[in-house]
Amino acid sequence: MSAPAARSRFARWRRPSRASPASRARCAGTPPGPTASRGAASTRRGPPSASAGGPRRASRRGCAAPSRGTARRAPPLPCGHEPGAARGRAPPRGGRPRARRAGPARRRLRPHRDARPPKDVNDAPLLFSVVVPSLGREPGLTRLLEALARQDLPRARFEVIVALDGPASPERIATLAARGARAVAAPERRGPGAARNAGAAAAQGAWLAFTEDDCTPAPGWLSAAAAAIAADPALEAVVGETVKPGGRPVHRQSVTLPLWLPTSLFVRRDAFVRLGGYAEDYYDPARRLYFREDSDFGFRLEASGARWTRARAALVEHPEEHALPYEALRWAARHQFDALLAARHPARFHERIEVHPFGPFIVRRPMVRASIAHVLSLPLAAGAALAGQGALAAGLGALAAAAWLAVWAKWRLRPSHAWAAAAVPWVLAAALWRGRGIAGRAAAPSRGSTARA
Repeated sequence: MSAPAARSRFARWRRPSRASPASRARCAGTPPGPTASRGAASTRRGPPSASAGGPRRASRRGCAAPSRGTARRAPPLPCGHEPGAARGRAPPRGGRPRARRAGPARRRLRPHRDARPPKDVNDAPLLFSVVVPSLGREPGLTRLLEALARQDLPRARFEVIVALDGPASPERIATLAARGARAVAAPERRGPGAARNAGAAAAQGAWLAFTEDDCTPAPGWLSAAAAAIAADPALEAVVGETVKPGGRPVHRQSVTLPLWLPTSLFVRRDAFVRLGGYAEDYYDPARRLYFREDSDFGFRLEASGARWTRARAALVEHPEEHALPYEALRWAARHQFDALLAARHPARFHERIEVHPFGPFIVRRPMVRASIAHVLSLPLAAGAALAGQGALAAGLGALAAAAWLAVWAKWRLRPSHAWAAAAVPWVLAAALWRGRGIAGRAAAPSRGSTARA
């Protein structure tokens, strides 16, 4: 197309269009006459101006603003109004009209759904509620909280609840909150079972992760359990691994039968509530002794038909047991709850409690048998010696010494535990006798009273 033809074609856009009588009437703010009714019906009506009684917006046909040209001042409209006055606005300074830039309407661009950033893993729902029953012992609790802060699972996926077994001061609760833990305090001491139930009642995660305040979880403790749960969504319990310093297992664990140690145990919260939590009667408030509440909970979980698996990568390190001699005496005194557990779960108690395989042989409850042998043989040896039965006294004395060595071997023949090994058989025998009266509680339901949804 030649230049003159292009100029003649687009010259009409630079000239003001011829307005109809209806358009002039709308620009002037007066109703159209009878001769302009047809023109008014054919034009697009605009909204009224902001000011009351002001002129209406000019139609595109009659009073459209001229396009942007080279002239500094646009020519007046056919109706006599200045550009910009048709919309109820004062003309801009300098008399220059505000013309819109030609082109398509600007629209908001949205990125493609594939180009959007992926959802952050921190936005995922809360998975674990780590429940730690504690008496506020330091520095074990500090090491535990530091180990939980080093977990490779995102912090938004788990919470930490420290269930204090007893009253706590506001300063203590504030200190735990500063370390990233939520404290749940009990009005009085009721044992670790009641503390776990109180922590589970305050939990918000889908799974409860139990450990103790003297344990040190590995950095991949929670992520290993999360991987096991993701592999089998029907699971209701995951049993982790608990080792001593150096990697030795805490107990000789069976491949097919777990010990349900609460040092590394994961239970679905719905299953925990359904079972009623830990039984709270495995605690003696007078002597402040507790024992076997973890085995009772595990046996009830098995009896309910819960699906479980073992995650050996969910590793927790536990310190050496009974490092001090008096702790060995407390361990022996806790056997008073054996009768209660045996009355509630007789078959599982016989097959699972303190069963140690030695090659092709299986030794059941070696500590209890050695303690009873020592307690019975030593007085008989003394009586035989007083009766002049030297050979019998020597044989019974050798049996008592062998039983004492078997008890001492539990603590690897430490010299500091020699006298404790001599006292443990008597304390353990007294605890078993005292437990016969506690076994009368077996008729009561083995359910926790504080585990709520």
